[in-house]
Formats: sequence, structure tokens, C-alpha cells
Amino acid sequence: MITRASIVLVLAVFLASLGCTLKVAYNYSDWLVLWWVDRYLDLNTEQKDFLSARLEVILVRHRKDALPLYESFLVQLRHNLSDELTREEVAWVFTSYEELRRDLFERFADDAPQVLSTLDDQQLQFLERRLQKDTEEMQVRLRKDSQGRLEERAEATVDWLENWVGSLTPEQERRITQLSVALPDTLGAWVDYRRQRQQTLLRLLRAGREGENVEEPLRNWLVFPNKDALPQYVQARQAMKDGVTNMALSIDRMLTARQRQHALSELQALIEDIQELAAT
Repeated sequence: MITRASIVLVLAVFLASLGCTLKVAYNYSDWLVLWWVDRYLDLNTEQKDFLSARLEVILVRHRKDALPLYESFLVQLRHNLSDELTREEVAWVFTSYEELRRDLFERFADDAPQVLSTLDDQQLQFLERRLQKDTEEMQVRLRKDSQGRLEERAEATVDWLENWVGSLTPEQERRITQLSVALPDTLGAWVDYRRQRQQTLLRLLRAGREGENVEEPLRNWLVFPNKDALPQYVQARQAMKDGVTNMALSIDRMLTARQRQHALSELQALIEDIQELAAT
């Protein structure tokens, strides 16, 4: 859907999750977003044409207005990483993420309700089946051994870090694995939260089909996803945030001068990619 597509594809600039493919992904983000939305909503031709036209406008404005914000964030992050991180600097990363995420979703907030309000009964059923399939896939993961999931997460964390800081020593890898495995297993709370969000969306869409004005609730659903989150999810999210903060500070203290310079070089390359995108 628009929310997931935009956060994955457009915020990739901020999250730096696509690395050297960032410029390609950004330049094709309108097509990728449209593909993702169609995957969930089975859009008709008129809906695709409307969304395609609006994406073109949104992404032009995003390139002009938002990319400089991402550049500023990365420049400041690079400065912070030039020496040892502080707890306040890690907190700033979380705060900046939330601000940039909200800015991104607000760019879609006016158009998303328009698209969603045009869905017919068949498309709503299609969406419900797709969301149910996603939930079932998550539940399969949830039924797996918790320790195994934590170890998989730790392995992915090590791989991600090596992309940014270069090769890790065996001792660093061992310690980072320990830190990652010690983070809370929040999958259960996430699955419940995701199910709640899905049910809220479907309820709003059905209400819209019955003539109720749901534009503002849909906008709030998009822009403020944690406003009515379940208490257990809020607690799990905070526990993860606290754990990641401590883990980030511990990893930062482990870095050698060469590894820190490697990370700074990777960030600089990303900054230059964003500058190039903003200039085109």
C-alpha cells in the first residue's frame, strides 16, 4: 500500500538501506510505489492513471523539498560519527527519523484517501485477502523458535554492519551477536499491532463505502500510525528503542579508526548521491 511502499522506497534515502542502488531506486520510485499499491488493491485503469499522475507531482516536490532534509540529516550524522557517539546523539537519530517519516507520509496524506475511497467491494475483498495472507506469513514466523529468530536477526545485523564499517574482527562479531540476541523479541507485539492497523483500515474503508466521511481518520491512520497503538506494542517499541540505543553505543566504542573512517566514507558517498539526485 502507499504507506509501506513510500517508507521502503522513498525513505530509503534516509535509511540508506539501498546503498549503491539508491539512485536507481529513487528514479524509479513512482513505478515501484504504483506496483506495490496495485499488489494490494488490484487497481483499475482509472485508479492507476490518477495515482501515477499524483506520484509524479509528489516525487518532484519530494526531490526539491525533502532531499535537502535527508542530506542535512546525513551530514549531521557523519559529524556525530566522527568521534564517539553520545546517548543524546542516538536519541537525535530516533527523533529525526520520526520527523522525516511524518514529513514523508504527509506528502501522501491528501491523495491516499482519494484513492482508497474509490475502492469497490471486490477490491476491498482483494485487499482483505492480501492482508490476511501477510498476517498468516507473519504468524508462521511467530511460531518458529524465538531463539532461532533472534540468532537470524543477529546474523543480519552483523552483515549490515560489515557493509558500513568493513570487516569485523572475530571478537567484534561475537560481541555484536551477543548484543543483538539480547535485544527483546518484539515480533509478537508487532504482529498484534499490524493486525490492529489492518482492521482499522478495513473498518474505515467499509464505513466510507456506506457514505461516512472518513477522510480525516484515514489521514490520521497514515500520518500518525502509533496514535492508538496497543499498550503492549508501545512498551515493546520503547524496550527495543532503549536496547538499540545501548547496543549502538557499545558498538561505537568497539570501532577501530579504520572502521570509523570506512563508515564516514560510506556516508559521504551517500550524501553525494543525494546531492546528485537533488540537482537533477
